[in-house]
Amino acid sequence: MLTPYFDRRDAPKEIADKVRILFDQLMPTHPVDPVALYTHGWQTDFSNPDVDYDPHDPASLDHEYAVREARRLADTIARDARISTMRSTGS
Repeated sequence: MLTPYFDRRDAPKEIADKVRILFDQLMPTHPVDPVALYTHGWQTDFSNPDVDYDPHDPASLDHEYAVREARRLADTIARDARISTMRSTGS
């Protein structure tokens, strides 16, 4: 399975910025929801939106991004009792 990605290396900055904004708009904002996304299914389908991806450069293939993000968010959730007991509203 090939994961679609936006190759911003040769894209105009204006377009790259719009794609980054779209990424932020599409990702859930409640800390629990992205953890569910990052930990269920194909974790390698998620790439750091702020890092250039080069399919010919193995160093740019970060297969641990989703795991790191899930851990970072889990730490945030664990430190804030309000978050860990709130129900997600999807906003």
